[in-house]
Amino acid sequence: MNPAKPTLTGTGSLRRTGSLEESAALDKYFAYLIKSLRDPDAASRIRAAQVLGDHGDPRAVEALGEALGDPDAGVRQQATIALGKLGAPALDALVAALRDPDKDVRQFAAKALGQVGDPRGAAGLVIALHDIHLDVRSQAAFALSRIGAPAVEALVNALQDADPNVRANAARILGQIGDARALPALERLAQSDRGLARITGSLVNVAEAARQAVERIKSKK
Repeated sequence: MNPAKPTLTGTGSLRRTGSLEESAALDKYFAYLIKSLRDPDAASRIRAAQVLGDHGDPRAVEALGEALGDPDAGVRQQATIALGKLGAPALDALVAALRDPDKDVRQFAAKALGQVGDPRGAAGLVIALHDIHLDVRSQAAFALSRIGAPAVEALVNALQDADPNVRANAARILGQIGDARALPALERLAQSDRGLARITGSLVNVAEAARQAVERIKSKK
């Protein structure tokens, strides 16, 4: 009997029925996809990364992490999206992707880290608050707010950053999280920092951002 061939669903994910023959065929196809990440054709590499992400097999993390070094930005973007679908096992690779030269890769990585929600990604996301592109900074801020309380320590440390934009963003995110542990640092910032930050296109006083965060946290008590 010939083994069943792997089948792609409409979303590109692999489907199993449970037979040993099909399982063997799917494993063979999985190996083929891994090999395809090194195909000379960039479109083939992109498609392989997409299917591996949809397949959801954590064995793909290492190969997709290596694809983050691909010379084609489109391949790196799709590899980052795929890693995000693989969740916590891809954490280290996603943090590394925050340093990619392509802004879309960095944005996808920040979004994925927020979806994963692992506090070990918080330090990298705080660094991403320095990004020169607003979309990346905004996605990093949203990811930190999704991580929530486990990100508080990293954000409190960011209140002392040399960049007023980072200080104001950290204060704003801390206000959204609403953890009272941040109050002492925010209250000090509200009293002492008159730096100006540009958030979402408008100038914001850092001290005012901290004061608003303090009020928001206290209102949740």
